[in-house]
This record gives sequence, C-alpha cells and structure tokens, in this order.
Amino acid sequence: MKILILDDDESIIKMLTEMLKSEHTVKGSTSAESALELLKHEEYDLLFVDYDMPEHDGRWFMRNAKLPEKTVALLFTGNLNKPMLFDMFKLGISGYLTKPISVEQIQR
Repeated sequence: MKILILDDDESIIKMLTEMLKSEHTVKGSTSAESALELLKHEEYDLLFVDYDMPEHDGRWFMRNAKLPEKTVALLFTGNLNKPMLFDMFKLGISGYLTKPISVEQIQR
C-alpha cells in the first residue's frame, strides 16, 4: 500500500513512517502545497491529513486535492469538533483519528 502522511509536525511523520514502512511505501509532507505536488506525480492508497497546519490547513488541502476514488483519506487532529468534522467528510475524508495518535489506532 502507498501511504502519504501530511502533517506540519515532522516527528509525527517520522513516527508514522517507522510504524508503517516495513509493510508499506510511505512518504511524508510537512505542507499542503508540497503534498499536492506529490499527488500530481503519484497515486496513493491512503492519506493521513492533519487539519491544523500553518499556511494551508487540511480543509484547503482536501478542497484542492483531486483524489482518485480508491484513495482513502483519514483526518487526524487534536481539535475535533462537529462542524469541522462534518465539513471534512463533505470534502472526502473517510474517517478520523485523534491526536495523540497511538499504535493501536494506526493498526486498526
């Protein structure tokens, strides 16, 4: 499986990459703009999308990403609220994880 992790916190990208790299191909991006560039050149099966990021947030990313139907996008955030969650589902998010992220959450 090809996975793209979008988070402005490099330590989260490193942690998720370490957890997933033995069984999957994993790339990380610390900005929404650079993640969009990666999507232009490669398709991913799964995206982890942080909501709160400087410059462009997860909502901006999902509005601008042209994801194939088969791509699953999961939101992760420490500031979960119903209006934001509803908006992100409308933009194509398939599910969500709350921060801090645990190994158990990722394995599910």
